[in-house]
Formats: sequence, structure tokens, C-alpha cells
Amino acid sequence: MYIVPCTTAQNTTRPLRLIDDHNVPEVKALKARRKYLQSLMQSADRGTPPSPVAHRAHPRSSRQDTPSVPGYSVLVVDTNILPSSLSMLASTAVVPLPVIMELDGISANTSQLGETAKATMSYLTSHVRSHSTPLKVQTSKGNYLTFLTFRTEQVDFKDEASWERNMDDLILRTAIWRDDHWSDRSSMLKNPGAQCGTTVGGVKVVLLSLDRNLGLKARSRQLPAASGTDLAAILATGT
Repeated sequence: MYIVPCTTAQNTTRPLRLIDDHNVPEVKALKARRKYLQSLMQSADRGTPPSPVAHRAHPRSSRQDTPSVPGYSVLVVDTNILPSSLSMLASTAVVPLPVIMELDGISANTSQLGETAKATMSYLTSHVRSHSTPLKVQTSKGNYLTFLTFRTEQVDFKDEASWERNMDDLILRTAIWRDDHWSDRSSMLKNPGAQCGTTVGGVKVVLLSLDRNLGLKARSRQLPAASGTDLAAILATGT
């Protein structure tokens, strides 16, 4: 799994930040990948290739603060968790349409980071229909897309009737809608773990993001947001 910075439709960049600074090997690996992608951005400006980051084997992961259950919990993915790795996940993964819009903006870059975003969009475009059970692309209003031919969402951040003021808020709204309309999909995903009484204590919906502010916003609205330990466990186990 890779981590990329988020850009809005106006081509602004949201900074990458870990939610929690737990001193565990998995989180250190996340930080190393973050540093590597920052070097991609810098090398794009200088026109020089970045140094590759060393990959380390993942030891036994730490206990999750927000336990997710494969096939039971729904994972809502922010832009800084590249969806190209979602094929490894056993849970339903929801990609908010604003994330698609941000990836489109990143794809316009001529750097290696832009190429990575293009590969991610190619993956999503080819899998959103054929893998419609475990992979969903959802608008902030709760509609699912089966094709990505048209992949923009009309929003008015100045609308006083709504609380959304930026792309983060749209991603959060998508996650909240998913939480309000959650249903148990473990039988459709045919995951034996979720069907054997292991769902006790598991969260229904969890937001995956490395943006601290977005995580705080989610928790303030009673929506679980993955901590650094949670993200490390999900990466290690494919939850």
C-alpha cells in the first residue's frame, strides 16, 4: 500500500500526517513510505529520481484501537491511502467520489507520483463494476457509481444549508452516510471469520486516513477513524 498527499479540485495539496505516533514497527514503515513519497514530490521539481525506500517485513501487529472485522466492517478510504491495494482487503471498501476527484487532480502531474495515481485510477475503473460487492465508489449523498465515465460531484461550499466547506468534509459526509445506512455484508463476501461470532466489539464503519484533522473531525461526529496502530494492523492482516 502506498500513501499519497491529497489535492483538491483547485490543485491545492493537503499535508500528510499520521493520526497517532505510536512507536511500533508497522507505523515506522508507514512513516518511511510517507517520506519516500515526499521525495517523489521533491524529485519531480528537481527532475532527479528518488532513492528507493527499503521494505521491511511486518512483525506481529499491535492491538487495534478501533477493531475492524473482515467482511463485517466497512472501510471508507481517504485519498492518502491509495485504493490500488484494496484488492488485498477482505472487507467492503468504499471510495468516496471526492477521493476520485482528488486522484484525477494528482494524475495530471508528470512526476512518478502522478503515474502512481494514474495506475490507481486504472485499477478503480476496471474493478468498480466487476468487483462491485467488495468495492464501492460512493457520492457524498449516498449514490453508488458502477462506471467512472462521469466522476465529478457538483458541490457548493458556500451553501449555508450544509456544513461541508471543503473536500475533507465531503469525504467525511460519505463515511457518515455509510455509517447511518450500514448493513451486514459478511454473507455476501463469504468471509468465515465474520460468520463465526467474531463480530462482537468490531466497528461497523471505519475511516482510513492519515490526515489528523480529518480523523479528529470524524471522531467528533462519533465516527471511528483508524489510528496509526489500526492502519498498521490492517496493512499487516488485510482486514
